[in-house]
Amino acid sequence: MLRTLRNQTQSIFFKAFLVLLIIGFAAWGVGDLSGNSNQKSVLSVGNKKITSEEIINELNKVRYGMPQRPSINEAIKNGVLNDIINKYEQEILINAEAKKLNLYVPLNIQTMAISSEKAFKDPLGKFSQVRFLKSLNNAGLNEEKYLDMINTEAYFKQLSMPISLNKTYNTKIVKKLIEWQNEVREIDYFFLDKIKENKIKVPDEVNLQSFYNKYKDLYNIPVTKNFKYIEIKPSDFNKKIIINDKKIKETYESEISKYTTQEERSLYQIITQDINKANAFTKKLKVNNDFVKLAKDQFSLSKKDINIGFVKKYELPKETIKQIFDGKTKDVIGPIKTKFGYTIYQINSIKPKKIISYKDSYAQIKIQLLNELSLELLYKNISSIEQLIDQGNNLDEIANSELLDSQFKVTNIEKLSQKGILYLSNGTVENINNGKVIADTIWKIPSNQISDVIELPKDTFMFVQLIKENKEYTPVFKEIRTDIYKKWVKKEQLIQTELILKKIIKENKVKFKNLLNVARNQISLTDEIKDKLIINQIFKMKKNKINFIKTENGVIAIKFIKSKTKNYELKEDTINQLNASFSESFFNDYSNNFIKILGSEHKIKRDYNILENFISNLDLN
Repeated sequence: MLRTLRNQTQSIFFKAFLVLLIIGFAAWGVGDLSGNSNQKSVLSVGNKKITSEEIINELNKVRYGMPQRPSINEAIKNGVLNDIINKYEQEILINAEAKKLNLYVPLNIQTMAISSEKAFKDPLGKFSQVRFLKSLNNAGLNEEKYLDMINTEAYFKQLSMPISLNKTYNTKIVKKLIEWQNEVREIDYFFLDKIKENKIKVPDEVNLQSFYNKYKDLYNIPVTKNFKYIEIKPSDFNKKIIINDKKIKETYESEISKYTTQEERSLYQIITQDINKANAFTKKLKVNNDFVKLAKDQFSLSKKDINIGFVKKYELPKETIKQIFDGKTKDVIGPIKTKFGYTIYQINSIKPKKIISYKDSYAQIKIQLLNELSLELLYKNISSIEQLIDQGNNLDEIANSELLDSQFKVTNIEKLSQKGILYLSNGTVENINNGKVIADTIWKIPSNQISDVIELPKDTFMFVQLIKENKEYTPVFKEIRTDIYKKWVKKEQLIQTELILKKIIKENKVKFKNLLNVARNQISLTDEIKDKLIINQIFKMKKNKINFIKTENGVIAIKFIKSKTKNYELKEDTINQLNASFSESFFNDYSNNFIKILGSEHKIKRDYNILENFISNLDLN
């Protein structure tokens, strides 16, 4: 599917869209953290709505798929949240426009997209319904949603056809873009650390209650379920496994090829169809003995052309193997007639056959055997648990069963939402590993029933038993007072810090620092102020107006003084490269106006305050 959709359009938006989808396939199942439930819409067009919970869920899917798993704060600062909002906004507007114009996607487009996706094919390359459904399930998708994504891509291709054929751009446009990229700004700034928590006057209950009343909808807890589970992994059985030296020795001897590195030889090689040239070359080589120089003189071949590097026996023509592997360093072999022609070799160096000794392999083999035998015991115990379930035992009875040597622990979990979010009694939320996978399972089974075995990453398995369902409700003030107080203090620290900063600036008690060349591509403002969002905001500021920006650690006052364009040379190569880049991702030029037009036409409603409040009430640490 992904390859097919890429062929349909090369837009910036849909490249980002595909990246998010790929990350989703890789990351779904590691657990979500979406914060307090909120069903109010951040974006809406007609009856299509995108809630803050959906956006934060998508943010978590993306950040969990990133190599270093950034925190929510880090992901937001790096612009990931903005990308996701843009993706949703453009998606609902494109679909709204397609609906208005009565566009449709032929069945063969959907079929082609599905049938061409490798993830849905079996080892023989044929479409597999099982793999198709499993891949969608792993991505947190269903067939309907998946087809909607294919349709959105196809709609966009139809809508963008008039501008997608554009291949070149006016030089003035290219020049303007380069000037924009090379703009640097001079600023004055002053950073004030946020005041200490102990400087904040403890609020009375009326103020806290008022704060709660303002944000209580953000603490709303959706329908949740209580459940218990048994988790089984190979390491649970390590203590039961005894591995003696005899078994390790037998394994080493039977798998000796795994511990053997075959002999390799580094070679120069020349192939010619003319036997006379081949003989003349070897004759001169006996006098000159410089294979590289003669190859250049006689055949116009460079050292790079003749150097084939290290090769093993099976990588050579069978006619040459014996002579080459019987030879010594610097020996010249040939000419030898092969199916490629008359071949001449020179042996440059030899890596002899190497066998890792039993002693050096001992620890590795022991770990291998431990893993294999642990996995065998794991599968046997899974079978035993399934037998006990069939006999009507609950999880507590299974955990205490003599059949399982009473070795497993039953864990109880309360208030897990259908999104895989765990709601705690103090008003905060918590991420649990594989939360969405577990939620998908317990939402399919009746109360007190035990699920089929759930397969998790790293050969880990789980059985869950649903206990009860909890109705949707909003915690009362007393239940979450502690969390309300913490949130209030965090906000109040920054509010009061900003007031102090404004006061001392007004009284001329601040000595601003000056930065001359702030560039758009800077990662941070200074070594101490590492907030990428500040850079973005600097390039939106008006001249000579003081702007106050709250950060996690304090408040910064910034005044934009002036800007200039760094010196650059507009070369023809640069114009050609930019034109090539534009033609590959034309939507980069048109997306803003295109979406603005669609947004106005379809009267999109945006309420980012809901999202900001939602995020501010998450525990982001």
